[in-house]
Amino acid sequence: MDVKYLRVFVLGSIISILIGFVFIALDKNNKTYASNNKSLYLIQIGSFNEYNNARNYAFYHDAYVFYKDNKYLVVISILSNKELIDNLTKYLSDNNINYYIKNINVSNSFYNYVLSKENSINNDIDSIKNISKSILERYDINEF
Repeated sequence: MDVKYLRVFVLGSIISILIGFVFIALDKNNKTYASNNKSLYLIQIGSFNEYNNARNYAFYHDAYVFYKDNKYLVVISILSNKELIDNLTKYLSDNNINYYIKNINVSNSFYNYVLSKENSINNDIDSIKNISKSILERYDINEF
């Protein structure tokens, strides 16, 4: 009797694993990141359903609009340096601007680009905002 249950258990496990592989293969949005991808921090200050609202908010705060998952996201910067992030978030808080920090995976080339920009500035808010513009101009939110 125990062998019968063992066969049912093994057969059920094999079928479950095969079904799992089928769903993974059918998932068009499943992306495997190479182990050499790097992490950065995206600082978002808004999310809107309407493009015009996002555009106006971004213009007022010198930020960029990206479209992702049926939302218009207003992003003010992408950084890796904790000191720069702290300075920017202090500026946002002092000006009553809500923000959300999200860890993102990026390509090695984009990561190196951000590092080179960060290494070329002082830790003042104007410098951070200026490099953020060039970083955001180069960022493709749909890359990852």
